[in-house]
Amino acid sequence: MFTYQKKLRMISLSIPYGDEQETLRLIKSLAPTMLPTEMTIIIHQCILGDKIKIIEYCLDNLYEPRLLRHCSWEGTNLVHLVVESGSVKADP
Repeated sequence: MFTYQKKLRMISLSIPYGDEQETLRLIKSLAPTMLPTEMTIIIHQCILGDKIKIIEYCLDNLYEPRLLRHCSWEGTNLVHLVVESGSVKADP
C-alpha cells in the first residue's frame, strides 16, 4: 500500500478590488516560495457576501491571465492561497 501525505500552508492576501497589477506583483513574489512545481494552488475567494468560489491551478499556469481575472471579480478583496504539496511513500 502507498500513503499520500500532504502538507498545507495558508496565505491570506488583501488585494484592492480590480488592482490587477498589484495582484500579479503579489502572486509573482510568492511563487518562488511555493516550489516544487508539483504543488497545487487553491484559491478561495470571498465573492459578494458568503459565496465562496474554489479554483485550482497548477503552478505551471500561475501567470495565465485567467488567474488575474479570477482574482479581481467584483466584491473580491481577500484571496486565500492554500499551497498543497505531497509525497507518496510505501507503507511498512
